[in-house]
Amino acid sequence: MSPNPLTGLAEILRQLGQSNPRKRVSTQTRYVRCGKPTCHCAKPGDPGHGPYRYAFWREGRRGGGDGRVHTRYLGKARPKQ
Repeated sequence: MSPNPLTGLAEILRQLGQSNPRKRVSTQTRYVRCGKPTCHCAKPGDPGHGPYRYAFWREGRRGGGDGRVHTRYLGKARPKQ
């Protein structure tokens, strides 16, 4: 994992090419469930696997995009110290 927690976000912004300076990219930390019935994440009250970081942005219709929200995995979140 990268020592800088914003490296993934900076990479996303670079890949988007700053085509629209008003484009908003937000990040979220999420827990996910794998779907295996015998996994610990299937038990009630278990938060799931993670935490994982994701970036979200919308490619708007006016900018020639499809208007949908796009998601990019940024990596496993760093544990709180």
